[in-house]
Amino acid sequence: MSTTHYIVKGVTGILPSPPRKNFNDFARDTDVLNLYLLALDAIQHDDQSKLISFFQIAGIHGQPYVPWDGVKGQQNPAYGGYCTHGSVIFPTWHRPYVALLEQVIWERAASIANSYTNAALKLKYQNALKILRQPYYDWAANTTLHPLLSTTDTVSVVNYPNGETKQIKNPLLTYHFNPKPDPSFTGSFKIWPQTLRYPSSQNANAHSQPKSVQQNMDAHREELRDRTFNLLAYVNDWVTMSNHTSSGESLESIHDTVHVLLGGAGHMSSVPVAAFDPIFWLHHTNVDRLVALWQGLNPTLWVVPGDSGPGSLVIPADQQVNTETPLTPFHKDNVNFWSSTASRDTQTFGYTYPELIGNPSPEQLQAIIMGLYGPEFDPFPGNTQFLAQAAAPGPAIAARSLPALGAGGPGPVTTSGFPNIFRDWFVDVTLNPHEFPSSGYVHFFLGETVPSGDWSLAPERVGDFGVFRNTSGQCENCNQREAAGQTITGHIPLTRALLNKEKEINSVDGIEGYLKKELHWRCELVDGTELPLEKVPSLLVKVYSAVAQRPQPGGDDREGGGLGLFPTREEPQVHRKITHGRVGGFAVGQSAA
Repeated sequence: MSTTHYIVKGVTGILPSPPRKNFNDFARDTDVLNLYLLALDAIQHDDQSKLISFFQIAGIHGQPYVPWDGVKGQQNPAYGGYCTHGSVIFPTWHRPYVALLEQVIWERAASIANSYTNAALKLKYQNALKILRQPYYDWAANTTLHPLLSTTDTVSVVNYPNGETKQIKNPLLTYHFNPKPDPSFTGSFKIWPQTLRYPSSQNANAHSQPKSVQQNMDAHREELRDRTFNLLAYVNDWVTMSNHTSSGESLESIHDTVHVLLGGAGHMSSVPVAAFDPIFWLHHTNVDRLVALWQGLNPTLWVVPGDSGPGSLVIPADQQVNTETPLTPFHKDNVNFWSSTASRDTQTFGYTYPELIGNPSPEQLQAIIMGLYGPEFDPFPGNTQFLAQAAAPGPAIAARSLPALGAGGPGPVTTSGFPNIFRDWFVDVTLNPHEFPSSGYVHFFLGETVPSGDWSLAPERVGDFGVFRNTSGQCENCNQREAAGQTITGHIPLTRALLNKEKEINSVDGIEGYLKKELHWRCELVDGTELPLEKVPSLLVKVYSAVAQRPQPGGDDREGGGLGLFPTREEPQVHRKITHGRVGGFAVGQSAA
């Protein structure tokens, strides 16, 4: 007898595909917002045993470690959830995952729109339904959380079927377990009746602290912007971009930091329960958006074979995965699962993103990204009209359209005061995350001493490397991977901080001397406990710089030639003496690799 599965298809049938919107823009359309809130509230109130309840969908990511839609896996998996962290398919697995929630919300919203008994209301919400897609929180462009994502406890909605106005609990702020947390949850997650961010205590009556969430996000505004720009501008291979086990800056590493910043010691900071917090879905929609932007910049690049990392319920640890690896448990039809190949085009699932409307060329997309995340200097001083023209949809702009620039070099500067050729400085951080007993940070400071008080908010802090851990106590493979020395890596930009301190970034000797004296780092867990550096023996802190050049006439190293707006950056060089001999720094004879 054949088995019928829930088919993940997204929201298709509307052409052109509507964009998923930044939540600040999404919330301005009150009709769409009303449908979204009602639908999200409805699936959150579904019993936890229902397959497409919010609880069941969130549980796919991790706990309660049970098969979803009948998709069983290994008898003794290393990790009992389905998520593929630390793997080259980390970005692609989350694409059908977000599309699943989007589809379930849309289907419930369609039922709601069609149930209004007033003909005018029914038509209004049926029209809103056409453009309803899952919104995103663009923490790289603006860390400020909309009140609906931060502080608004109740919302006013036009309810169905009679169209009366009523107040409901804001389903974007927290998820109230229905009826209660799963018994498999551990620690305080087992007793908290709803999801929390920066919980006030470990007790059952704890509450979220939205002020702490916003303060921490705002304190990291510049580094999130810089890390995102560096990822899009300088990383042009899939392995490095895709996951935090690579040897450079990755989207997953930035993603990890945002998880910890949003959660504190709450749900978002623990891998197995993170997806129960509604903000998880806005965060991951933005992660998917950044993947789509990277695809637009690198249209010929996609998933390459790589290691499965810690594995999942279905995928064994340390096995090779590739473009055809099934993205379980998401069924494409009753027999087949989605794969990275099948998931390559977002419009397959019925959506796009605002920056990709009109299919801009890579060159045009560079101009758009420069406006969103670029270093705060004009790549073509005094020529904002040209920048706007470059970003406009249409044929690629020929290189001869570029305004004339100076010859560049460490000496000559543009009218904005920024060198045409400059050294871009950053910290490379590598560690074994299993040496952290919970999620946490490696904080970096510039100052004579390590500051006292709250390290995350200290003015001397210039960057954080986030460690996003499985803290369920049920990761059988963690000890094995700790013994095997599995490591994760990320980059902390320093150039902006050095410029803010009026340092000459092109002076290698000067910056080396300054950083050797002023650069400090410390480890901290999400509950505010310091983790002594000696407890993280795998920690390796290296400082690099790379010669970067602002775009020149006709310059573009991407396929197809044309207009290049991103700076180009040479192979980075390590500055061994800066961290040599310090705990977590270089040891005598240690390789930089």
